[in-house]
Amino acid sequence: MQSLRLLQGVLHTTLRRASSGKTLGVVPNKKAYKKLQKKQSEMCFQDGLLVWQKGSSYFEGLLRFLTYGMITVGTGIVLLRIYEMSCPAKKAD
Repeated sequence: MQSLRLLQGVLHTTLRRASSGKTLGVVPNKKAYKKLQKKQSEMCFQDGLLVWQKGSSYFEGLLRFLTYGMITVGTGIVLLRIYEMSCPAKKAD
């Protein structure tokens, strides 16, 4: 019985606050926020592309180039270390 009263009180308070007509927050009216809203609407648009396919082609290409470069350099360093450990330099007698 007591849990029912508690539930009724919570529901009553929730409904009263939801229908109060007050604004829940201030929406910024700045240029940067408008740019963010535009980007969000572009990403949410249902055009059959995945999110990672919707980005700027120049910026995405630059990031891809940097990623591939770092992978290549890292792989080279690892292979060099493996070679150095497997074929140590011979000691001069």
